[in-house]
Amino acid sequence: MKNQSSRSLISLPILQGTEGQASEGRTLMRIQQSHYRPRSRNGWIAVVSFLGLMGLAQPPIVHSLANRIEPWILGVPFLYAYLLVVYIAMIGVLVWVQRRGL
Repeated sequence: MKNQSSRSLISLPILQGTEGQASEGRTLMRIQQSHYRPRSRNGWIAVVSFLGLMGLAQPPIVHSLANRIEPWILGVPFLYAYLLVVYIAMIGVLVWVQRRGL
């Protein structure tokens, strides 16, 4: 009995047929792919473009590239116009993903 109980901890049983009998070996359960990773080329394009745009809106880039008031664009400082364009592009990526069903 002692040998059998330690053996059952090492390998998991496989259910075969409808009888429900177990045998020693590997399980039949598939390893599911993570739902966080894109599965298609368009999915990868969407993720990379969204993360790239998100990077353009984060402080290291904003503080070095877009941290200026001049020139004024459509009556707003450059920083606000820059962030508006980046956020609209991010929303555009999300709308594109929604319409494509990715």
